Amino acid sequence: MATRDIGLLIIELGGGRRRASDTVDPRVGFTQFVQVGQRVEAGDLLAVVHAADANAAENASQALLPLIQLADQAPAGTPVFVTRILA
Repeated sequence: MATRDIGLLIIELGGGRRRASDTVDPRVGFTQFVQVGQRVEAGDLLAVVHAADANAAENASQALLPLIQLADQAPAGTPVFVTRILA
């Protein structure tokens, strides 16, 4: 998942600020994302889009699809602990 781009898409929906003076619409965003490595079939739900209107929902849905990468194999796990820094 392209998490940074998904975050920017939430801003486009109005769920975040570009400037401190911008208002945030708490109704918008994404929920129910599939989990990384989860098996999906054609027609399965990948995420739910919450938007202020149908046009914004459609635009966000189309923009979201390429940000979720699907593959035949689950991705290799990444380590939670990468390195230890000693003072």
